[in-house]
Amino acid sequence: MTELRRFLVWFGGKDLADDLVQETFFKAWRARGKFRGDSSDKTWLIAIAKNVAIDSFRKRKPTQPILEPVSSEGTSYELRELIEVATMSMTAEKRSCFVLFYKLGFSIKEISVLENVPEGTIKSRLHAARDEFTKYLKKLGVEHG
Repeated sequence: MTELRRFLVWFGGKDLADDLVQETFFKAWRARGKFRGDSSDKTWLIAIAKNVAIDSFRKRKPTQPILEPVSSEGTSYELRELIEVATMSMTAEKRSCFVLFYKLGFSIKEISVLENVPEGTIKSRLHAARDEFTKYLKKLGVEHG
């Protein structure tokens, strides 16, 4: 499932994505009898993936990358790296909403079901994540144009 891997790349970082995908499918296989069908298969797998990624982060010490401001001549690769770092600087709740909405195109209602919180909470998290994201990039010298 391409969306699952993309979610894990954006949620957990590309270095861990393959391991997280494997762990997600392993946990889904073990829990297949518990799937009630209240949501789609895709939503169920993304929920498992999110929990797998969060568990992975709890087990290791976070490292804060040291970045220099980027010149306006930055390559698209550098900008992608900065976007990944900015996304990773968010809390798990904000990052999950941000990635699901902006990167994977989930609706607010779908995210609400996935996160098991009201739609208003999702809207609030998205707003906060968007503000945090733009402030972080501005701090590094990346301006939205």
